[in-house]
Amino acid sequence: MRKVMMFFAALATCSILQGCMTIRSKMAEDTQIGHPYSGVIGDALGTRCIWEMPKVAKEKDGTSYFASVPISILGTIIYLIDTPFSLFGDTLLLPLDVVKEPTRERWSPFSTPCNV
Repeated sequence: MRKVMMFFAALATCSILQGCMTIRSKMAEDTQIGHPYSGVIGDALGTRCIWEMPKVAKEKDGTSYFASVPISILGTIIYLIDTPFSLFGDTLLLPLDVVKEPTRERWSPFSTPCNV
């Protein structure tokens, strides 16, 4: 029971440290203000990018491939936990996004480069 509690405490800590994608998307260099639900899209983009890590690790150094798969799984769990909070945050910021004209291109979970 204690190990399970420690696991969830570690998972919660990682989620908090990762931060809410809604806030990250609005404060990013390529700010997503003016694009509704950018936090949820950012979570989808983050999940796609985190699964590109094992491919990059395999190309660069085969030994780090085995470490990057568990990290990708953990990152996916963190993004999945963050998605409902991003949905809530994006809904709160929807009036701002509707009124404000976007200054940057919208993130796309399918075509935005990951920069890994």
